[in-house]
Amino acid sequence: PQVTQSFSSVPGSDRGLAVLVHLSALLGYLSWLGGDNVSAMFGGGSIWLAGRLGVPLLVWLTRGREAAFVKTHAKEALNFQISMVICWLVVIALFFVLIGFLLAPLLAVFELVCVIVAAAKVGSTVPFRYPLNLRLIK
Repeated sequence: PQVTQSFSSVPGSDRGLAVLVHLSALLGYLSWLGGDNVSAMFGGGSIWLAGRLGVPLLVWLTRGREAAFVKTHAKEALNFQISMVICWLVVIALFFVLIGFLLAPLLAVFELVCVIVAAAKVGSTVPFRYPLNLRLIK
């Protein structure tokens, strides 16, 4: 099913799970708010990846067969987070030529706004597609 597909009556539990899938990306940002920066870099990295890729993948594999709405948004969130991981790797590489310092805040704001808008729209069952998204998982 396409994300632009109409979902007339979606149960509240499916809506909540779809919102959670989109908001799971924020776990990555929360992991960096710890006190010790060294432990946040190493321990936070696993939470960063788990929130971005693990939660949408797990939801897609477990609930995707039963709920089309959840499957559609889990795939959309997973594709967006794969795209963001690639973008973050490029930005981190660009730190060595100093342009990464300018791009990192812009990418963070872009990602944060997209995730919040996605969660808000999905919560009210409005179809949503992320802009600038590599749709690798069909």
